[in-house]
Amino acid sequence: MKLYRTPIRFVFPVLLLSMISLPSCSDFLEEKPYTQISEKDYYASPKRLGMASLSIYGVLNKEYTYGKYIPILEAGTDLEQTNVTTVSTNTTSLEQVASFNVTDKFSCLEKLWQLFYEGINRANTVIVNAPKVPVATEKEAADVKKYIAEAKTLRAFFYHDLICRWGDVPFRTTPSSLSENLFLKRTPRNEIYDFIIKDLEDAITDLPWHDEDPSMKGRINKGVAMGLLSRICLFAGGYSLNMEGQMARPANYLDYYRKAERITHELIASGKHALNPKYEEIFRNICENTLEPKESMFEVDMAYLYGSKENAGSIGTITTGVKIVKHSTLFNCNPKVLTNYTAYQKYADKDLRREVSIADYWLEGVDFSKKPIDKKQSNQWSCAKWRRDWHKTYPSNWSLSDVNYVILRYADVLLMRAEILNELDGPTAEAVELVNQVRRRGYGLDMNQLSELADVPDTVKTDKDTFFKFLTDEYAREFLGEGRRRFHLIRWNLLKDKIQETDQWFDTNYKTLHSLKNYLPGDCFVAGKSELWPLPYREIKENQGSLGPNNPGYE
Repeated sequence: MKLYRTPIRFVFPVLLLSMISLPSCSDFLEEKPYTQISEKDYYASPKRLGMASLSIYGVLNKEYTYGKYIPILEAGTDLEQTNVTTVSTNTTSLEQVASFNVTDKFSCLEKLWQLFYEGINRANTVIVNAPKVPVATEKEAADVKKYIAEAKTLRAFFYHDLICRWGDVPFRTTPSSLSENLFLKRTPRNEIYDFIIKDLEDAITDLPWHDEDPSMKGRINKGVAMGLLSRICLFAGGYSLNMEGQMARPANYLDYYRKAERITHELIASGKHALNPKYEEIFRNICENTLEPKESMFEVDMAYLYGSKENAGSIGTITTGVKIVKHSTLFNCNPKVLTNYTAYQKYADKDLRREVSIADYWLEGVDFSKKPIDKKQSNQWSCAKWRRDWHKTYPSNWSLSDVNYVILRYADVLLMRAEILNELDGPTAEAVELVNQVRRRGYGLDMNQLSELADVPDTVKTDKDTFFKFLTDEYAREFLGEGRRRFHLIRWNLLKDKIQETDQWFDTNYKTLHSLKNYLPGDCFVAGKSELWPLPYREIKENQGSLGPNNPGYE
């Protein structure tokens, strides 16, 4: 039986939290307003606390975050780019930002920054008020702990998103208050990472597994927290651009890898998650809004409700997906995120993931017939994982959809653990076997049977560096079009090299394999600058200098 999400559940709690956050009206009215609920009155039960915690998710499916902005903004890598072809000096489009053509005046950065901090503030409000909630039973006490853990996990997720994009950022763990200093300085990234890593370790204890608590379906669970903790540990131990304009990693980076090794071992050993045996089915399920928590561990829940784009996404329409023509005004679309022939070359001919990941065609007419795009026009190829003919619901708006954005899949966990083991001890037998399982699934084979076709070649298992290089390509093959590659390349200190390699490839091959050179990241990327975004100008101005200088290169 298929389980369908009902994202409408997010709307009412978001409204309630905004109501309890309003300033008091008692200074202006003698009569108590009925539209206001004080924090004391609101946090009167674990159920109310759970509703407040649920409201935190409402930041994730906004147009300015994962609804539209982020799927486009993450497209500037070696294997993905947007459909713009020329550098513009008078636009603030998402496509230009994704291509590293950005200044601190771009409004999309400001909106994204503000919403991340809104999510943090909502989480802080839940965490601070949770101890005030009266409990009468052990179950109620456990529920309160569960919602605190959920809020801590989401807060950690928001801070990680901020750090990936801006580096050192202001750090607050209590709700904003006009009685406190609002002009915070930036906190070094690794101090924030150490705090949220401890938060996640605490949260794991109090969260249920995905199959233990029906009330938490589609929400943060133990496996999600463990997967996010592992990812954050790798980023904390990875490279980043410092304020001196240098790419560096902490001296104790192996400590983060060791912590992630323990967590990934426990998560895999739990047996609570598993790979879907069919790679294509993962994305059909997502497009059909079918919940599959064993493989697709954490998704941002999208919903197109009552003609409003407030909680809707754009996957399969204007962000990423397959071009559709000659159908109808509701179906016709031309996604902005594209791939290129260098991505095609990452796959072997019998790797089934290539056909699922790369659309070397468009869909035409009411029967969605495939019309091939020759490799000489491969600059028009896109990502095939989000085909609109797979969507379960009939569209009522050409640009909006209720297809979720995937944050974490179980394949992430397996490849992260393989990377961790390789970093600590070289290409161990376990590390190789974890990659083999992912690859066998990608070839449509039994994941637990040896395969000469799919298994890691012996030439790759010779040393740590060779296996690591193979792993970075395996991440690309498995997750093409799903975002996050830019941030992985940064933490590996490979973004500059990969963009330069791709740009050189375009210079050599675009006349025979592309109708034009459209690799804008190669024109705009500046090493020692583009690894981070500039702090939004409005934030610097309104914080009266407390944020200090902007990130390197954005003076």
